[in-house]
Amino acid sequence: MMKYPVSENDDERIEFVKNLSILDTTPGENLDRIVNLCHAIFDVPIANVSIVVEDREWFMTGVGLNSPEEKREFALCNFTIAGDDIFEVPNTLEHPEISKSPLVTDKPGIRYYAGAPLKYGEFNLGALCLIDLKPRPAMDERERTILRELSVMVVREIRIQRILRESMSMIAANIQM
Repeated sequence: MMKYPVSENDDERIEFVKNLSILDTTPGENLDRIVNLCHAIFDVPIANVSIVVEDREWFMTGVGLNSPEEKREFALCNFTIAGDDIFEVPNTLEHPEISKSPLVTDKPGIRYYAGAPLKYGEFNLGALCLIDLKPRPAMDERERTILRELSVMVVREIRIQRILRESMSMIAANIQM
C-alpha cells in the first residue's frame, strides 16, 4: 500500500472542492486545450487535470487516460497537492512510496510523473499532471515555468466556469420568479 502525505487542512480542502461543484462536470474546451498543450509541449503520452477528494482522484480532462477516475490511495497527485510547487519524479521506481502504487507496478506502468498544484485561494484542488511510461530527465527551469503558468490557467478556467454556473443559476431563478 502506498503511503501519501495529507495536509492538516485536508477535510477543509475537500469541502472547498465539493462546494465548487466541479466534480463530474464537463471540462470545457479551454481545459481540453491546456491539456492538449501539455501533451504537445512536454511530449508525454498522458496529461491530465486531476481533482482530489476524500476517496478518489477525478480526471476533469485528459489525454491518454483509460479511466475517468482513480482511487485516491493510488493517486500520485496526493504528493503534488501536499506542496506548493511542482512535484516531479523522474523515475517512479526509485521513489520509496510512489514505487508501491499499482499505477506504477501494474498498468499503465507510470515511470515519470510531474504535477503542478492547482491552487485556488488557500487550497490545492488537484494537479495538472504530466505522465510518461518511461523515465525522463528532470524538467529544466523553462519547462517548470511553462507547467506552472499552465496550471494557473487551469485554475483561472475553473474560476470562470464557477462564475458562469452561478450566474446561470441566478438568471434561471430570476426568470422563474
